[in-house]
Amino acid sequence: TAVHWFIHGGVGVLAANQWPDRPLLAISVSLGTHYLLDWLPHKDPGIASTTARWRSPEVREFLTVALPDGMFTGALALILPWLVESMPFGLTAGCVLASVAPDLIDGVAKLTNEPLLQRHLAFHNWIHYDHYRRPVDWGWNIFIHVVLFAALAAATGYLIHRNGTALAP
Repeated sequence: TAVHWFIHGGVGVLAANQWPDRPLLAISVSLGTHYLLDWLPHKDPGIASTTARWRSPEVREFLTVALPDGMFTGALALILPWLVESMPFGLTAGCVLASVAPDLIDGVAKLTNEPLLQRHLAFHNWIHYDHYRRPVDWGWNIFIHVVLFAALAAATGYLIHRNGTALAP
């Protein structure tokens, strides 16, 4: 997962609610910001190769950090529209899916030899911060996530205030 899916998913939720009447724009912004966020220096917990052993540190890191992060993001996309009355359900789910799609595509690309998916993987790796050659410590990683989370919280507060959005009764 890159810049953790929760951040990517949060951007998708915001895009869906910023442009509820312009779904193509909301989905495009959700997808595009994935690449922009991946450009930032960050640690990327996940499985880097298809030859990882079951008990390896990268599989353990995936199971303890990346998998719960992905599950939480999926739950966010499905539950949040039921809690917030004016949130568009289908568009919110679509934007969250678009915001994590590059990582999902890369996962399939690592398991197949599909040329189009391999080109995407090469592009994503090119734009992505290279945390293998230039490792990022956990302190910086936590800092960048706190900053991004604060920005998401501020943007959410702005949208709630602007739209007069309230929790569903």
